[in-house]
Amino acid sequence: MSAWIEKRETGAITVRYKFRGNWGRVKAETLKDARKLQAEIAACHARGIEWRPRLDNSLNPRISEVCSAYLAEFELSKRPNTLKGWRQSLTLFLRYLRTVKPRGRLDPGLLSKARIVGFFRWMLKERGVSPTTARTRAIHASMFWEWAAASEEFGEIVPRYVRAPLPAQPAPEITRAPSWAQCDEAIKVATTCGRPLADYQARLMILCRFTGVRVAQALGLRWDDFDLDAHTLRIRGELGKTRNERRGRVVPISPHLSAIMAGWGRREGWIVEYPTRGATGHSTPTAGVRKHWAASGVPSELWKGRPVHAFRKAFASELIQRGAERFAVEILCGRTTGIQDVYVDPGFLWESMVGAVALIPPLGVVSSSLDQARSGHPLGTLRAPNAATTGTD
Repeated sequence: MSAWIEKRETGAITVRYKFRGNWGRVKAETLKDARKLQAEIAACHARGIEWRPRLDNSLNPRISEVCSAYLAEFELSKRPNTLKGWRQSLTLFLRYLRTVKPRGRLDPGLLSKARIVGFFRWMLKERGVSPTTARTRAIHASMFWEWAAASEEFGEIVPRYVRAPLPAQPAPEITRAPSWAQCDEAIKVATTCGRPLADYQARLMILCRFTGVRVAQALGLRWDDFDLDAHTLRIRGELGKTRNERRGRVVPISPHLSAIMAGWGRREGWIVEYPTRGATGHSTPTAGVRKHWAASGVPSELWKGRPVHAFRKAFASELIQRGAERFAVEILCGRTTGIQDVYVDPGFLWESMVGAVALIPPLGVVSSSLDQARSGHPLGTLRAPNAATTGTD
């Protein structure tokens, strides 16, 4: 017998159990409840399933409980940002399932190929996201179903996994980059509009304009990452996205940025102390930055769908256009450099990186001739013959 009932002289009733060498116990209010628990625990053990008190019924848990077990299993092997994306996708998936079943428990039996496809269409219609985003969210839900169907704990109660027929990954569109002059127009709006949170959004925009870092990295920067006297920035490995970035790196920054940051007051804690930053992460102020772009009058095709990332694209495009060393720009942006990534010490390119950041003009001071030349190009960028180009992400 793997579960039994114990009654004490005080009247307390306890159900004790043993499974694969592990002991446990749970209290029951009445003898009737204890017998139900005993039968439930014994049934779980008979099927090779570990009974856990946190589940209302281990033989038929809620999908939300299976989701929690799925995320918990990958806490050590996946990066926090990866888990954050999965958690967001599964939260949206549960919201969709609630539209399918407005009342009652959301059981694992709801998982099906039709539900994954329905979730994809719901993301497109109700959430208004792009097909790429909807496909990514649906794939995350499909990965969860596949894991649950194959797991030892939930495999017998989760329907057999069937791959959903989702649309193929669409080809990436050619995106244009705003100029630094156009970036400065959006920053000017942020610094003068007087809206709530505009100061925080302006700091984020300025950091991305002068450094080319990703938005998550900009939000993760602290004051002790900067040396304003030496004009350097230490990007901690924990902020890295690629394998190369996770090693961490120190890069030079423009003296113009150092001068701006010197006037930002107290130098401790986060650089962008955004009010919605939570205990376990931060909220990207994308909506506020989008409003500043819209108010600036800059064409929406230069920033729509990527209001913060547009500063990163402008950073790389402008530096390459002005003659900066390609590999120096890639290191500044944190991109892989192929053979240089493996065999070249970035310290040997320090002078090239210093030369690249020296090309960055102050806010509001940008050569108009480059913008005029750019405006006449069909893709909105000036490309000199045989000029080196680089992509950004």
